[in-house]
Amino acid sequence: MDPDYSLTFWQPIVQHVLASDAPAVATRPGALPFSMKWLELESAGNPCAIGRIDQLSADGSNPYPREIGIGQAYNPDDLRAQGIDPAALRAYCQPPAVMADLAKQYAAAVAAKDTQTMHQVMVKAQSRTRMLTTTEVDQQVRATLTRKIIAGVGIADATVKRYALDWIPADVWKLAKCDHALPEILNRGMPAVVAQLKRAPHDWREFRIVLGMDHDPKWNNALNACEACGNATLPSQQPGGVA
Repeated sequence: MDPDYSLTFWQPIVQHVLASDAPAVATRPGALPFSMKWLELESAGNPCAIGRIDQLSADGSNPYPREIGIGQAYNPDDLRAQGIDPAALRAYCQPPAVMADLAKQYAAAVAAKDTQTMHQVMVKAQSRTRMLTTTEVDQQVRATLTRKIIAGVGIADATVKRYALDWIPADVWKLAKCDHALPEILNRGMPAVVAQLKRAPHDWREFRIVLGMDHDPKWNNALNACEACGNATLPSQQPGGVA
């Protein structure tokens, strides 16, 4: 039977890859729920998920989507850092020529405010052309999800150390999503909050309130994603957990 690439399909693979590549991360309480919430938010498990089809380069120099895969890795930044050709992560998805045509259809639908066609185009753009091989499944997990999670945990740990944060684990996990959601949250936001308070924020809630960027859709969406991933690690969110 063909796999459906649901969250259930990916969970044991994500768990195995994390344990293999970063046991210190994998054994942290909340690591798997955090990882699976990231995957759920970014792609719902679809290996051909993309961010926006209108981010294809007009000149064809980068004919692959800006955001790729189950973890929505950034192309070319994340993939170049790993030495991975984006074509390898799209070999089972719609080819560049089809994507370019779909991008034109999408632009026309946007101009016409035709939401039905916009939806249909995005469904087509994110559809698979075949099943993934075992090697491709493994690469999909590592290249688009777990390496970003491992890097995010490192950044979160460095932030905790730099500002001597005494935050609960769930709040630290929220920091681990920041670099992927919106790097400015920690690059600009944390220093600004610390400067305003003249001390480190007591927790994520105070940080977000003082940051005061919820009015900006880009920041608000990114902060919500960080919060959702971190909150997924709370005991009350686990099977059999209590509030």
